[in-house]
Amino acid sequence: MPGSRRFPLLAAAAALALSVSGLGQTPGVAAPSVPESPGPAAQPTEHQVTLVTGDVVRLTQWPDGRRSAMLVPAEGGAVRHNAFISESSDGLFVIPEQAQELVDAGKVDARLFNVSALVEQGYDDARSADLPLIVSYGSGARAARAAVPDGAARTRTLTSLGAAALRTHKKRARTFWDEAVRPGSKDAKTALDGGMTRIWLDAKVTASLDRSVPQIGAPAAWQAGYDGKGVKVAVLDSGIDATHPDLSGKVVESRNFTTEGDTASVVDNNGHGTHVADTVVGSGAASGGKYKGVAPGAQLVIGKVLDKNGQGSTSAVIGAMEWAAHTGAKVISMSLGSGPGNGDDPSSLAVERLTAETGALFVIAAGNDGPAPNTVSNPAAAPSALAVAAVDHNDATASFSSRGPLTNGSLKPDIAAPGVGIVAARAAGTSKGQIVDDHYTALSGTSMATPHVSGAAAILAQEHPDWSPQRLKDALMSTSESVAGATGYEQGAGRVDIGRTTARTLFATGFVGFGFFKYGAANEPVARTVTYRNDGDMAQILDLSVRGDNGLGTPLPAGMVTPSADTVTVPAHGTAEVGLTADPAAGPSGRISGTLTAAARDGSATAHTEFGLVKEDRVVALTVHAVNHAGQLAYRNSDVSLYNLDTGALSTLPLNAKGDVVFRVKPGTYSLMGFLAGFDEAGKQVIDFTLAGDPQMVVDSDRTVTLDGTAAKEIKVKTPTPAEHRGLMVGYERSSGSRSATQIAQLDQYVDHVYALPTEKTTRENFTLFTQWVMYTPEIRIDAVGHGAVRSPEYVVGSPKLDGVSLRRVVPVGTASPAELTGVNLSGRIALVRASADLSLTDQVTAAAKAGAKAVILYTTEPGRYLASAGTATLPVPALTLDADPGRTLAQQAASGHQVLLIAAEAESRYAYDLLFPWDGQIPDDTTLKVDTTTTARVEADYHSQTGHPAAQDLRWAYRPGQVIATSWTTPRPLPAPIHRTEWVSANGVTWRHLVYLDKEWGSHYSGPMTDYSPGQVVKEDWLKQVARPAVPENDPEYVPVRGATQMNLAITPWTDSQAGHDGVYSYVTDKFTTQLSAHGEVLAKRVTATGSFPAPYAEPTEYTLVMDSARTAEYWKLSTKTHSEWRFTSARPASGTAPLPLLQLYYDLPLDLLNRAPAGEKFSFAVRTEEPGTTGPVRARTLTADVSYDDGTTWHRAGVAGGADGRFTVSTHHPKGSGFVSLRIGAEDADGNSVQQTITRAYAVN
Repeated sequence: MPGSRRFPLLAAAAALALSVSGLGQTPGVAAPSVPESPGPAAQPTEHQVTLVTGDVVRLTQWPDGRRSAMLVPAEGGAVRHNAFISESSDGLFVIPEQAQELVDAGKVDARLFNVSALVEQGYDDARSADLPLIVSYGSGARAARAAVPDGAARTRTLTSLGAAALRTHKKRARTFWDEAVRPGSKDAKTALDGGMTRIWLDAKVTASLDRSVPQIGAPAAWQAGYDGKGVKVAVLDSGIDATHPDLSGKVVESRNFTTEGDTASVVDNNGHGTHVADTVVGSGAASGGKYKGVAPGAQLVIGKVLDKNGQGSTSAVIGAMEWAAHTGAKVISMSLGSGPGNGDDPSSLAVERLTAETGALFVIAAGNDGPAPNTVSNPAAAPSALAVAAVDHNDATASFSSRGPLTNGSLKPDIAAPGVGIVAARAAGTSKGQIVDDHYTALSGTSMATPHVSGAAAILAQEHPDWSPQRLKDALMSTSESVAGATGYEQGAGRVDIGRTTARTLFATGFVGFGFFKYGAANEPVARTVTYRNDGDMAQILDLSVRGDNGLGTPLPAGMVTPSADTVTVPAHGTAEVGLTADPAAGPSGRISGTLTAAARDGSATAHTEFGLVKEDRVVALTVHAVNHAGQLAYRNSDVSLYNLDTGALSTLPLNAKGDVVFRVKPGTYSLMGFLAGFDEAGKQVIDFTLAGDPQMVVDSDRTVTLDGTAAKEIKVKTPTPAEHRGLMVGYERSSGSRSATQIAQLDQYVDHVYALPTEKTTRENFTLFTQWVMYTPEIRIDAVGHGAVRSPEYVVGSPKLDGVSLRRVVPVGTASPAELTGVNLSGRIALVRASADLSLTDQVTAAAKAGAKAVILYTTEPGRYLASAGTATLPVPALTLDADPGRTLAQQAASGHQVLLIAAEAESRYAYDLLFPWDGQIPDDTTLKVDTTTTARVEADYHSQTGHPAAQDLRWAYRPGQVIATSWTTPRPLPAPIHRTEWVSANGVTWRHLVYLDKEWGSHYSGPMTDYSPGQVVKEDWLKQVARPAVPENDPEYVPVRGATQMNLAITPWTDSQAGHDGVYSYVTDKFTTQLSAHGEVLAKRVTATGSFPAPYAEPTEYTLVMDSARTAEYWKLSTKTHSEWRFTSARPASGTAPLPLLQLYYDLPLDLLNRAPAGEKFSFAVRTEEPGTTGPVRARTLTADVSYDDGTTWHRAGVAGGADGRFTVSTHHPKGSGFVSLRIGAEDADGNSVQQTITRAYAVN
């Protein structure tokens, strides 16, 4: 039986951010020119992303700014199809419920479900057939010998992490997931199998000099005899152009860790790696020494980890780190990162372990996500890493440079270096940055700052070859240039000065951290130790002083951070320690950073130590206690959210086992709302859901609030015909100025009741409660004749359906074992089967069917709801489940052998409800919803089909009035086309978009226009009615073809059906399209489809020819298998702005049945209407010709044509007897000579 479920929750507090900053920026480069786009005609942008669970998320960005998304459950997956969905500035997360507890437990990386980030990294299905993973096992030896789960393949063993890099093919992701999650145990949802301890996303990493080298004091170090000679510096980047004059003879070892090109080659196809390597060791030969690197005497170890696009995988980087650390490299330079973090990702963990094991110093770019705080990237966030910020030539912090602290309060970055307008080597054949000449280019970023510090570290390692990485780090930090006005969270200890470092003999601990101090906690003083090291021949007396501020310019008061002594004497060639104590009670709150400076009394030297702490501002405690509708403590699968009406910040937390959660927040006005789950008697399945809270409350002191679900009112829908929901959403939107938060519980059909707790009316901003319902005819009702209704029958997921009304005898057969079925007559009867741990459901149903059963009812003896899935198996007969009580009762009734069941089933619902009801300002006392002509419109819809393909689906996206967050969520539902269906649709200001799929394949769908219905309106719709062909959709200004001065903009949809506004998309899987535009005998453009900008180079009136050829091969597609469309039109450059193009269109209206058939052996007539979209006058065809073919175009027969008034024609032909197909060839021309010729192979069928 399924275990407990976590409910889906959509938390949307900010606009979806689909862009991720890289770690390398280009200085002073103008934005690329944007091609002229003379008309709107924008097309939706679509992405499909398969998750590690095998579930699929489909995202669509519409031209009007609205977004829509759907979650398609994996085939053969979980019975419950819910998900946790969160939309915020952190991205769009979609976590299916079977993964939620593993994510919460930290055993599965949440980034595997950040759909927007997966698209940004190129892991959507169109660009990647695999999903890369890092799986940890706990030890390197175990990782090396661990078996790989089915559905995945090992690509690399990561010994330093005790991990392995795997790739799972997306088509087998569900198989991998089922093997990775341990089955059968009590904590199955929080345990991994096969020795795995954690599953990570193998995330993409991205790439993050004449006055800059002197700026850091390198010439002084050279003069002292130190240029890095004999020191190996590993540069892990995009490779190197080893033929560059500056880098000749520098590379002593190299390895390619990418899959790009020759895997033995480290040739740099991006340019980033060459630029970085040259900054470290370049000789300056191509510039006469002008652009010389920091440590020209050092040797290079090159690990190619980034491809030509400047991207690589985390596992490749870790593999290169392990290799480089064991080559003897003393310094490992990494101008790359995977985005802001806390130093707890795989690459950061590898830094820690390899530093300890090998003694290599990792110098890593802090990232380019500034100037916001908490943006230092992984793996620079690793404690042992020397994280590098960027400054300009005046030592001012670069605006893009990532800032600290880490969210755990740790101080980062560690040090700074020049990173703006850095001139260094340009790799051959690349054009990255602001090109200086053939050999050099200028780039900006922390990527450029990092090699300055790497070169400085190499120089210091030459001077002190026995120093540990920590000692190197401390020396560079404690002798850096402290920049006035810059905080430690901007530049760390300051801008590196290797000339000073090599000249000094006095060093100090580079940084001490005091951590995070909570408001209201005891927060006792915290002491740390600072060590001073004197490598000189004379003792040094040091005078100590402290300076710092809270990040807002408030200086630290005396006593907040104090040394244990004002002076300290450090013996020659010895060390001395001083305590440094932070007393949070002695100073202001904020992000505190500062410097402990030790100045030699003789004035010979100084050494400084950076310190940091975070002291929390005043907060109050809001304790929330919650009970669900049944009065039980709400904690499992229940969440409470607090939305700050003053700032727009949203925080969502789970309730604990006592039904409590505590928010620590700044005083203010908040909206508090909780989603509270109710369970069956066994506590296994969620059966109801309650929304409870207060949308406007002042929180200015510690307080406790109880969310009492027992007082909530049920949200009910009253429909004119019996109906049951197949999925619903309940949620709310709360706004704060221009910001808004939306939270939604998206619930499946097994949730029986939904409740909402009434509230007072709000007086600040907007609050809206809304529910969205998808409802159909009840699938099945079973009555035991003489005993009444059988309670709660549910179909096994994947089961065929019963249809119609019937009386059938029910026969109990135990567990349907071979012994129990021996001699039992089940012919035409219903088998009642007891679930068994020894027999699979599929085996039980199959055995009963072989014994003649018409259908099977399975029941459990365990308490709670019994829901089951056939997985990927095909059941031979319909199968249903019953809970324990009704199952036992029916077994007792059937024991006599004479019990008859009255079954009323409807396999295909002939009506449907798509309903969305909002309440503004409050949750009312009366939450009963009535469906009638005052609240809905009625759509009489004919869904045609070419084949009767069983996998057709449809869905409607809904947008509420005034909806701020523009994403609409839904789930596709089966559509048993061909079918006529009556549909009631909310007509209360809701805007709808309807999509119809011919198949589960994404590229098989047609979308309708955004539609607002009027109450009581009756609408007739035809979907998928022939003739399908390329055309400009009717009555839609977004698709009008226009031209400007030098370009024309076309939006001819690949497929349209007979209904105005229906737009069928191009399928990359099954379609083959070619489009060509020409004029004066010259081909101007070749594309796949006629969408987007095309050249219009001629100012004078010119005849253009546009030709489109299409073909589709798919199981669900047997008509319009090929099309040929040719438009000839004359266009001149408009005097100003844009002008419509005279692209003559053919719109067909054929009287076909729901299988797109016309009668054979009879006369047949149909209408063709012509139009030129966007024209203001009656510009229509003057003449029209029509030919038909019954042999797929081998021979043609002229058809009769009549009419022509207003561009409307009637075409007549006489079909031969027998079944077959009719192809059409239609030509039309307007009075100006603009024409269209369209041939459709198998335009419709005859029968």
